[in-house]
Amino acid sequence: MRLSHIISSALAALFLAVSLPAMAAEASPTPQPSKEAMELAHRLIVAMRMEEMMSNAIKGMAPSMLDQANMFPGALPEKERVAIAKDVTESMHALMSKMAVLMNEKGPAMYAATFTEAELRDMVAFYESPTGQATLTKMPQLMSQMTPMITQLMPAYQADLLGRLCAREKRYCRLAKPKPAGGAS
Repeated sequence: MRLSHIISSALAALFLAVSLPAMAAEASPTPQPSKEAMELAHRLIVAMRMEEMMSNAIKGMAPSMLDQANMFPGALPEKERVAIAKDVTESMHALMSKMAVLMNEKGPAMYAATFTEAELRDMVAFYESPTGQATLTKMPQLMSQMTPMITQLMPAYQADLLGRLCAREKRYCRLAKPKPAGGAS
């Protein structure tokens, strides 16, 4: 397995985990959030334990990245796969730490602009409740069960995407061709 496949799989999984909710939302101009909405949104970010949630998501992806490396003939030696997974995991942790800081700084304004005060009150009530906290605690376990499914689909997704890009622009066709075994990535 090429290093680029491991990295692109990790980034794709990270992108999906972080971006799908944002991609589903409609982008529309919103009025300036009220002071109460900002306070509720801040409480929500705290209650959601954002940094812990992001860190746990990364921890859940690392084993699947190693599993994916084992699925391909001519996979990297165990020592290399472990080292690469460690590097990818550390790099993703650093990225998620920065993302958590940004979410703590800018997240309340984004949530306050996106949700009504009533919706924020409901979300705060849920995430501050025992059930909401249990949801956050158990979510990494659930995500670790989902990650192998995403990882399993990734090679077909990559092939499909490269095929579409190649059909549109011939310069992308070189990306779809496998590199010789033992070649540099």
